[in-house]
Amino acid sequence: MRFNQVPYLAFQLIIWVTLVSLTACESKKDPVDNKQIGRTYIKKTENGFELIRDGKPYYIHGACAKENLASIKTMGGNSVRIYQSNEALKVLDEAHELGLTVALTIWLDHSSYYDYSDETKAKIKLAFISNIVEKYKDHPALLMWCIGNEFQWNQEPDIGGYKFLNKVSKFIHEKDPNHPTATVVPGYPRKHIPAINFYCKDLDLICFNKFGDLKDIYEKSENFIWGYDGPIIFSEYGSHGYWDPYLETAWDMPIEPNDTMKAQTLEKIYTQMKSSGRVLGGYAFYWGNKMENTKTWFNLYGPNGERTLMLEAIKEEWSGTGFENSPPIIKNFEARNKEYSLENRMEPGDLLDLTYECVDPENDSLSIEIKLYRNSKNVKNLEDKEIPPKELILTIDPAELASGKIEHITLPPDEEGPMRLYIFVRDGNNNLASANIPIFVLKQD
Repeated sequence: MRFNQVPYLAFQLIIWVTLVSLTACESKKDPVDNKQIGRTYIKKTENGFELIRDGKPYYIHGACAKENLASIKTMGGNSVRIYQSNEALKVLDEAHELGLTVALTIWLDHSSYYDYSDETKAKIKLAFISNIVEKYKDHPALLMWCIGNEFQWNQEPDIGGYKFLNKVSKFIHEKDPNHPTATVVPGYPRKHIPAINFYCKDLDLICFNKFGDLKDIYEKSENFIWGYDGPIIFSEYGSHGYWDPYLETAWDMPIEPNDTMKAQTLEKIYTQMKSSGRVLGGYAFYWGNKMENTKTWFNLYGPNGERTLMLEAIKEEWSGTGFENSPPIIKNFEARNKEYSLENRMEPGDLLDLTYECVDPENDSLSIEIKLYRNSKNVKNLEDKEIPPKELILTIDPAELASGKIEHITLPPDEEGPMRLYIFVRDGNNNLASANIPIFVLKQD
């Protein structure tokens, strides 16, 4: 009933006013006086488009990160992308000190549970966004505004949501004419691109989160019906995602590429980026270490800050040189027993033979770890972080680790279900290589 919404909306307004007050007290720094510092816009060229910042061409060598920003600068990067405005001040200030820029995401709730067609709800959301824009629009590190991150993922286009998106873009351009606006989509959502083209004409560009091959983005964008001929930023990029694996098991577990494969994919991505004059750059994902589907899938760093082959591929692209001491390489990692294959399962207590070959470019002495974990259930905690899976105990003779062959590892006798067998290789110089094998253990009746 209509009148029942009044207390709820009043409560939302009280929360918003409180948030505005708290946010206004976050920083006591003097505001930036020169509003032209960091002026950024997109210029049409003969070959496509160009991002111009402070009067000079600016190609984005960026990473999705909120910590360890100094390493981005060290590697030759120039920009950072963040997802939440509540962490913006710290990142913007640190980025400015380092000479980096920031693509700031204005978070939009998913259209499936926030009705952007509701005028009152839209006003509340726009009022909150207004506070963010007013606070950060003159910060010298600000590069651009990303309005929403896949906020209509995995659903039919919500026209009300896209009309609101365009309204936000207009509002930002009125308040801040010095920075472009964009929205971020997953892959190339063919149904959504026409809706964005039609209802979001105020946007300056579309950003694409794309993992693996970029070629289909270019091919689909040329389609007459669902095409897009504007500038492109790859707001997330990296090796194939677990949702779109290049191979998977008979029990639907994605097979994660090893570090060498991931580094090769990044090299291919950079070649594809430079092949199009429409691309303004991109943001590597993920500049850190986190649990997402596996313990290693997107991580450019190891759990203790170790460097990886993927990170070296990025440094070579950004700066033209790799590391003085390169990470080790896992040439192969295989598990065998009389039953195991990607189509068959094993039983608890089965014996497993492992073979692997690891090399180091500088012939450093290598230390090797073999670990077994349950497969992730993709369950998140209250901080929106995926809960790491349980480690299962394996008994391995340390003397066998250096041989490249371990015979008769006994699987846990009382554990069943999908698992991943990991190998971690370290060279003693803060470098790490990893790979994993999916297995399925099930007691036969």
